[in-house]
Amino acid sequence: MTRQSPWRSALGYARRGRIALVVGLMLLVGLTEGLGLLMLVPILQSLVPGAAAPGALGWLPGGVGSLPLPALLAIFVLLVALRALATLWQQVEATILNARIVDGLRCRAMEALLHAEWRELAAMRQSGNRALLVTTVDRVGVAIQRLTLATANGLNLVLILAAAVVLSWKLAL
Repeated sequence: MTRQSPWRSALGYARRGRIALVVGLMLLVGLTEGLGLLMLVPILQSLVPGAAAPGALGWLPGGVGSLPLPALLAIFVLLVALRALATLWQQVEATILNARIVDGLRCRAMEALLHAEWRELAAMRQSGNRALLVTTVDRVGVAIQRLTLATANGLNLVLILAAAVVLSWKLAL
């Protein structure tokens, strides 16, 4: 049996497409949150007559600042709804990814125990085998879940910071 990296082994149980989907959904959630923050500026400007938009928001399509308040609010609500759906989908996909990795590791441990020599098994502490199958693999699952959450929060933070820089780089930095 060749020894390989634990990360490579764990990622081998996950489909690469699912990992890409989870990362893509993380980016979508961050982008929709950043765009939602940027949409607050035209909404607030529509409440103050004659307010000038920051120059950095000129790239918004069709002069979003010139739209009536109900249209701006509708766009904002659509962005919030899209973010909520993307967040839900990302969490579901991350949970499926986590479960696939944990199940793969648990099956690998079970297979190793089933194919071990009887003398080796008799000499081992049985509590260690039980802990391997029950708690140790679950700890790996918790670690993967926390890594996924930290990655999502980190991407979200970077994209919100980018939105803040677009609004006012002097205040953001």
